[in-house]
Amino acid sequence: MRVIIGVVLCLTVVVYVAPVGGRRVRKRCKPLEFEGTTSECDKDPNADGWYPAGTVCTFDCVEGCAPCDGAPSSPEGSYSECDPDEPTFPAGHVCNFTCSAGYAKTPASGDGKKLCKNGGWRGGDIECEAACQARTDPPEVERGNVYCNDTGPLYPVGTFCVHKCDNEGGLFRSSGDERRTCQLGGTWDGEDLVCTSLTVDSTLACSARTDPPEDERGTMHCTESGPPYPIGTTCIYSCNETANFFHKSGDESRTCQEGGTWDGEDEVCALWPDDTTGKLVNFQVYLKQIHFL
Repeated sequence: MRVIIGVVLCLTVVVYVAPVGGRRVRKRCKPLEFEGTTSECDKDPNADGWYPAGTVCTFDCVEGCAPCDGAPSSPEGSYSECDPDEPTFPAGHVCNFTCSAGYAKTPASGDGKKLCKNGGWRGGDIECEAACQARTDPPEVERGNVYCNDTGPLYPVGTFCVHKCDNEGGLFRSSGDERRTCQLGGTWDGEDLVCTSLTVDSTLACSARTDPPEDERGTMHCTESGPPYPIGTTCIYSCNETANFFHKSGDESRTCQEGGTWDGEDEVCALWPDDTTGKLVNFQVYLKQIHFL
């Protein structure tokens, strides 16, 4: 805050006093006025607003009246439209900061607006960090579904993006990473996703499960669409209990492995009452006996 201390200037005022006839001279000062300031004086003015000689008045800038010397500094990875070579900026001027190309605002960043007020710059600093451009893997013509947990590009550090190969177009992952995360410095971790046609390598996916036989099969659920099913897909098949087929052995849940094969063992269903070794058969028999089924 700038403070101006001034002794008010005085003019000679001639006052005639009657009836004595003598002449007395008193000094009084016209009030000083400075635009954009408030003042406080150690003596009171007279009815006309003039101050006695020797009065000391202190002047303070009102809110934001002083200009700012030079533009505010730009945080790393940012810029503003304010010319850094400009010597002064008037009170009330706002400099808006933006992240530079290749950078993005951090979650904790201020709004980047700097206001010239009382000779200084006020406002929250913008925080920018190197961000990631959009992933280029795999090439768009080979790409299927894409999901990122943040908007972009540019993608802030910590964003992960999952890219899939175009399975419907017969392309499946042969190497690289479907999920990659934006790291400090604006790079993606992992390796580029590479998609290859099944006509080139048939081991990149699994054909449909054949267990149990269709006439014994109940509900089916797979984590990916198919067939063919991409590696990592899990399919859960159940026996058709409404037709009295119950799980006897093998695995209801099986996952497509590298090489295009299903893990685990084929699921086997038992037909009740011909085969009473199936899972829950005894309980089913009990319910039938008491007429709940």
